[in-house]
Amino acid sequence: MNQDNSEIDKKESKYEKKERKQREDKRICTFVIKNGPNKGKICNDINKICKNVNHRIFTTILEANEIKNGGSLSSTNPPSDDYEMISLMDVFDKKIIDSNSETGFTYCVLGSSKSGKTTLSIKIFEELKERSKKPFINFLYSMSLNAKIYEPYKKDKMTITVPFFLPKLIKSQYKINSKMDGGKNNNKKYKFFNFLDDIVDAKNEDQLKKMFLVYRNSNISTGICLHNITLLGNSNRGNVNYMFFLKLNNSEMIETAIRKYLMSYLVGDIAQKINTYVRLTQNYGVLFLDLLNNCLYYIKQ
Repeated sequence: MNQDNSEIDKKESKYEKKERKQREDKRICTFVIKNGPNKGKICNDINKICKNVNHRIFTTILEANEIKNGGSLSSTNPPSDDYEMISLMDVFDKKIIDSNSETGFTYCVLGSSKSGKTTLSIKIFEELKERSKKPFINFLYSMSLNAKIYEPYKKDKMTITVPFFLPKLIKSQYKINSKMDGGKNNNKKYKFFNFLDDIVDAKNEDQLKKMFLVYRNSNISTGICLHNITLLGNSNRGNVNYMFFLKLNNSEMIETAIRKYLMSYLVGDIAQKINTYVRLTQNYGVLFLDLLNNCLYYIKQ
């Protein structure tokens, strides 16, 4: 019986290794095709090229040109303390997250208790409000509304605080804006922003799924703060625009986060990836993943 289990483990590890190799090859090939001698000529079937080229050739090309993705971390450039860091303000100054975009957006802040995730979430929330030309109408859902950090929002005229997740509020936002779709009324849509802080019982809520899947097109944005990525449903995890990773208290949670989002960005085997994650998120460090542009940044707070 033990022998059978070990054989399964070997097959799984070989499969994961092959899958990771293909993802890395695809990222490198895509970059070279876009930026190499044949710049602008995008191949329709990059996977075929990956099978017929030597991975080392493209790695050498990248290293020879000293490519630096504007301080971003990629699978071809191992994370290092020498890397240029970006600040949280850069995320908004460079419009990686643009509060004035024509549609809504979604982001998730992931971190264990005392990792600074609520504080970071509030900073993001405030930056979005301050930089938006059109004011947000905010909905704050939290079972910890008595915490001091949320006191100002109870008095804020543009923020509605709710001690639990209330799907009817989400549905009402969609109905209001959907009536203004198309024509002259399209620019009159309200900008709704929903922030959920550790709402652990909303994982399978139908309205939560729609917030991540379709409501963005109705100018409804969503921010969610979690201590475990498994509290977000599979379909929702695949439709997050931006991820902020903070310190997680055990290797199992770190491994889950890596396998869900960071496998092709952090180098080495899974143990090395976990060590990298732990090192970079120490002292309130943040790994910021822009899933729209496939870039991973390191934010030192």
